Amino acid sequence: MSREYEIAFRLGAQLQSTFSQSFTQANNSIAELEKRMQKLEQTSSHSSSKKGGGLGGAFGGIGLAAVGATAAIGTAALVAGGAAFSMAENYQVAMAHLQQSTGASAEQMGEFKDVATSMYNMNLGESWDDLSDAISKTSSITKLHGKELQETTTKALYMRDVFGQDIPETLKASDTMMRNFGISSDQAFNLLASGAQKGLDKSGELLDSANEYAPQFKALGFSADEMFDTFSSGLDAGAFNLDKVGDAVKEFNIRAKDGSKTSAQAFQALGLNAEKMTQTFAKGGPEAKKSFTEVLNLISNVEDPVKRNAIGVSLLGTQFEDLEVKVISAMGNTQKQFDSTKDTMGEIAKVKYTSLGGAIRGIGRQFETSLVIPLSDKLLPVMQNISNSMFDVMPAIKSSLGQVGSFIGAATSEIAADAAWIWENGFDKEMEGVTINYAKALGLNDSQAEVIASSIANVFHKLGDLRDKFLTLWSEVLPYIQPIFSSVGSIMAQLIPIMGEIMSTMVTMASKIYSALIPVATYLLGKFMPIFANIASFIATMVVPSIAQAIHAIMPHILSLTDKLTSAFTTVWNIIRPIIDALVAVFNYAFPTIKSTVVNAIQAISGAIGGIFDMLGGVIDFVTGVFTGDWGKAWLGVREIFGGIFSTLGSLLAFPINNIIDAINRVIQGMNNIKFDLPEWLGGGSFDLNIPELSKIGGYADGGVVNSPELAWVGEGGDSEVIVPINNSERSRSLWQTAGSMLGMTPSTQGSQGEGSNISVTYAPVNNFYGNVDRAQVEAAQSDNNDDLQKRLHALQRQQRRVAFG
Repeated sequence: MSREYEIAFRLGAQLQSTFSQSFTQANNSIAELEKRMQKLEQTSSHSSSKKGGGLGGAFGGIGLAAVGATAAIGTAALVAGGAAFSMAENYQVAMAHLQQSTGASAEQMGEFKDVATSMYNMNLGESWDDLSDAISKTSSITKLHGKELQETTTKALYMRDVFGQDIPETLKASDTMMRNFGISSDQAFNLLASGAQKGLDKSGELLDSANEYAPQFKALGFSADEMFDTFSSGLDAGAFNLDKVGDAVKEFNIRAKDGSKTSAQAFQALGLNAEKMTQTFAKGGPEAKKSFTEVLNLISNVEDPVKRNAIGVSLLGTQFEDLEVKVISAMGNTQKQFDSTKDTMGEIAKVKYTSLGGAIRGIGRQFETSLVIPLSDKLLPVMQNISNSMFDVMPAIKSSLGQVGSFIGAATSEIAADAAWIWENGFDKEMEGVTINYAKALGLNDSQAEVIASSIANVFHKLGDLRDKFLTLWSEVLPYIQPIFSSVGSIMAQLIPIMGEIMSTMVTMASKIYSALIPVATYLLGKFMPIFANIASFIATMVVPSIAQAIHAIMPHILSLTDKLTSAFTTVWNIIRPIIDALVAVFNYAFPTIKSTVVNAIQAISGAIGGIFDMLGGVIDFVTGVFTGDWGKAWLGVREIFGGIFSTLGSLLAFPINNIIDAINRVIQGMNNIKFDLPEWLGGGSFDLNIPELSKIGGYADGGVVNSPELAWVGEGGDSEVIVPINNSERSRSLWQTAGSMLGMTPSTQGSQGEGSNISVTYAPVNNFYGNVDRAQVEAAQSDNNDDLQKRLHALQRQQRRVAFG
């Protein structure tokens, strides 16, 4: 047996890394099995004449079934194993391609494999090869790693799968937008996806335009959202492709800051300072964007088409002629449509990758990445070693398999012949002798062989008894079943003619109905079709030409009326427009006054009403106190009456005074807006005013801090108030303690900052000198600083002595 074991171990050790050859061998084995089954079938036809050479009867059927089942199981196992190994092979090939295309090290490949596996489990990519290619391109273009690489590759796949966008072009566009506008990868892809959804890619130029013109929009102070808003406005206004819109912005950006005579004349024609405009656009930022919008609107408002075209071409080149004024005007008046913070890609992912098929595919991918691929990673080194040593022993294996095959073939023929005997003759005495011979050939003694043969014979006898019992039962049941079959047959015999008669009757009815309707239809068509033909001819030859002639005659009158209406409208509008401008100017000037007056009136009315209610409450308390003899309550009512009177008077008096203060403050605001540059002969610089505004009269029922003189009334809130000057005097501290006592609080410390308190002063003067400075000038500046410090200290001491006593 040692030789057989050696052959088996050699065979097991020489399996190749892939099972492609194994599948070929399996197919060949199945074909050979079919041939042997056919030979067995041929042998069984004459096996009944052989004595002692067959297994006979039902046992042959069992043997054939067992052979077929074994073949089926082996084939299924080979298919399952082949599928698993095919998965592993696809993964290994894809990862090898990824490493080759990126030049990644072993450590980097670990990161790439993690990214690929995570995305594969998310049902992304069509295959391992597809994911490998996408990750390779993303890494090469963006230089990203880890989680950022995975997220960016995922979004690029979304753009490809949903909108058909090329992955490298998508990555280049998003990378350019990120670098120019300082936005994140999520924001860039959200804008690209939203743009595709809203039709910006109708000419197939969305990615190219975003990639090419992002620097131009950035130079003019636009954000990424505003670039897409401009693209959309241009297309909606009639631009025939996205590239023209972006090229117009690019051409303007170049010409607006080139300082050429043509650009300067164009700015001047619009009433703008050419030098200032050139500097503004060269600087970029928000002012450049604001000026860009202003220039486009001014161009759109030029009424003379020849002059407008000359200015437009000077600042936007031939793109102005291609786009025309309607598109240019729209680009200068864009509407907010795009928001890079809206999770457009996330919404796409929810819809795109949620389905029953996706869920089932996800389960398969989880199984693949969790079991098949880890197992293949472990087996790959072993398989490679096996493959390397396969060539050494292959000749010996082929020779051994040939000998084993011949032996198995002869044995199979003998067994097949015996099985055929059993199938025909059963397990008789002759078959018992054959079985004893087989048992002895396997090494058993006479008694053991006889026991086995007797046991097999007993089994077949019992199967025969079972067969006889079944036949007896069938013969007993058959009389009861036969009447049912007879009844069913009788029913069918009666139903079939009836069904035929019904079908024949229906066909006859249809034929009669058809025969009856045909004359009617023919008559009606003969009568009415000429009428319909005359009507159609009348409409075609007279009605339609008459209508066309009438419309043709009316059109000039309509056009003439339209011209007159347009002229009249323009005339009326030129008259009404200055009036509207004047009314708007008056309203804008008067509205602040109206607002302050209304607010002051509301406050005055509210205070007056509150005072009146306080007075009424006081009268009620006074009357109640007098009639009940509660003189304390009566006195409280008197106080409430006078408090309500003063509160009402205060609110009413404050109203006109606050209106006057508002008017003065508006004058102050106007004066504070006066700003102008001083000429060099006056020292240069700028002149402006910063006059503080006056405070309105109000109360301090809710408390507050006053830092400058103002008019106010106190006690208007109905609560007791304590007014404490912040001057560190004894009286102020006493009032402070009184307030704390009234609030139920006791000050924890009492301090005095009188004359004897310590004062900490940090003095660090800074002198700035320009040009050549000598020692005398430095000493003079230091002397001035010392004098200033002494004056400040003396003033501080005087202030301390002044507030030391209440």
